[in-house]
Amino acid sequence: MEKNNPEHSFYYWKTTFKSDSGTAAFINKENIQHFYIHFFDVDWDDNLYMPAPVAEIQDFKNAAPFIQSLITPVIFITNRCLERMDNAWCDSLAVKISNKIAFISNRLNEINAQAKKSIDEIQIDCDWTASTKEKYFHFLQLFKQYNSDKIISATIRLYPYKYFEKTGVPPVDRGLLMCYNLTNIKEANNSNSIFNINDLKQYLRGSKKYPLPLDVALPVFEWYAWFRKGSFMGIIYPGENGSFIENPILFKRTGNNFTLNSDTTIMDNYLTEGDVLRQETPDKEELGESAKLLLEKFSGLDRIAFFYWDSNLINKNKDVIHSIYTAF
Repeated sequence: MEKNNPEHSFYYWKTTFKSDSGTAAFINKENIQHFYIHFFDVDWDDNLYMPAPVAEIQDFKNAAPFIQSLITPVIFITNRCLERMDNAWCDSLAVKISNKIAFISNRLNEINAQAKKSIDEIQIDCDWTASTKEKYFHFLQLFKQYNSDKIISATIRLYPYKYFEKTGVPPVDRGLLMCYNLTNIKEANNSNSIFNINDLKQYLRGSKKYPLPLDVALPVFEWYAWFRKGSFMGIIYPGENGSFIENPILFKRTGNNFTLNSDTTIMDNYLTEGDVLRQETPDKEELGESAKLLLEKFSGLDRIAFFYWDSNLINKNKDVIHSIYTAF
């Protein structure tokens, strides 16, 4: 099978840059040529009654290993923001986001003067819906006008990928197909909402050719879906070491479900006795199998990315990451 030789890429989704002694070595070993760097989110501010930036990346002192490669700024716009703002905000929002990207890019270049690079691509990430599609697509058209010298890409979830004739195609230059978060995390009976190879097959097989050139992203992250009496309460992330789940006094384990034996606080969340945490992380064998599916479905990929960069998770998944990069 002919290899596509796409760029090796990763998403960086933290609000501060963190690196350790193995960061540069892993980047070099796996020939990671590109990073999608999350610059900020845009959400609706109920007090200001307007869209506002949140979760902005701020601490740049450890950025060097990540910005030696090509970078693409990523801005996540919440669907809640699109629902609340009227259409007149689209033009202003396009200008404000463009200006803020330029400001953050300049700060990055200030600390990386020796490897100063221009930004050739900007990515917009949004889970648009039928009710917000028109507004979102209008925003993208305006944003493209204000950034006509750049490639504008958008994330594409699997449902709008397969059913694009129904959901629409964003007016951008490229799409990045997000091959994860395949099922509803709020369903207590789901075993793994992040990744399931059978779900991926259903979306890929039989689908028509998407009208945009596509790259792909695969998951190497984990979280815990939190339930109380069968009702979804939220997501709890493992933090720096995730060791809280291994406490046999605190939890009773049944498969990937951890039932709380007593009240406790985890990551600023108050959990009560009987609450259940469902551990979700991609199965390594299924993740490896996905490479074959993607090779069969797509030819000429420019880039294959993993979401997201975390040293602990990379160490746990380094073999499958290497095998997938090698497959392409």
